[in-house]
Amino acid sequence: MARYWLSNALQYWAIGESQMAILALTKSVNLKKMTTALVFRDFIIRRQCQNVLRLLTNKDYAKAKEALSPLRNLNPDNQFISQLHGFTQYLLTNTSGKIIHPATNDNYK
Repeated sequence: MARYWLSNALQYWAIGESQMAILALTKSVNLKKMTTALVFRDFIIRRQCQNVLRLLTNKDYAKAKEALSPLRNLNPDNQFISQLHGFTQYLLTNTSGKIIHPATNDNYK
């Protein structure tokens, strides 16, 4: 069954359906941690994190957060994804045009 979901994930990725590929790969990895699935998982995470960083650069914080959610399900223990999610959440809540120093809550222009 894990191979079935891995096959689906590869097919979805090949046709450009990255979100469906991530969902199928999540099912595959949850069923059995095959080496091929784990390598593909790391590949997808690298690619999608590049996309998230591009979205953050373009100040599209909501789409960045949306793109991170499936990645967090795909690999909940990934520290980089967790940190990127926290940073994205911070940017989402502080988009008033002012930068707030996290330790002192002082506003900077």
